[in-house]
Amino acid sequence: MDEMIFGVQLPLAISIAGAAVAATSLFVAGFSSLTSLRDLRHSRRTSYTQLRPWVCYEETGIELITEASGQRHLAFYVRWKNAGSTPARAVQLILLGMAFSTAEEATGHAFEAVSVDPDLRGIIGPGISLNSPTGTFRLQDFRSDSTIFYSKVTYKDILSEETHESEVKLLVRSQNKSSTESTFFYQVIHSIGT
Repeated sequence: MDEMIFGVQLPLAISIAGAAVAATSLFVAGFSSLTSLRDLRHSRRTSYTQLRPWVCYEETGIELITEASGQRHLAFYVRWKNAGSTPARAVQLILLGMAFSTAEEATGHAFEAVSVDPDLRGIIGPGISLNSPTGTFRLQDFRSDSTIFYSKVTYKDILSEETHESEVKLLVRSQNKSSTESTFFYQVIHSIGT
């Protein structure tokens, strides 16, 4: 009878041990699959981030111009550069100049409801710089330390329909060289890109 119990117990013990090994293998395989899936998602996002266009603020140009009528304006532009490795498509730019009563009001102003013209679109290739349209600002409206130049660019990449946005806000100052000459300086007070 002991032989019978031993004969039944051994195959049962082997079956239980086999089931435990199989369950452990399934658990390890499931964990490995989850880890691989997470790594694959991270790798995919990293690859996308490295390949997509990145339109970044590069510089601003400011020039004083005088019309034939004697009216003086500040002409200004913002240069954007695609620092990514693929083209930026459906590119739209906006450029604004606003004078405020105080520097605090100027630096605190959020340009939230600003929209771009849906009819003006273009492409910026990788490594290419593009100037915004030139804006003009009447010199008589200019206030040193409380005038803001603002520019925003929206664009899509060729890998998805995701819209990206970059913006820059500049505080403009002037320094009088003489009664007829001024030098204009700007300070970037906000620059962000997504």
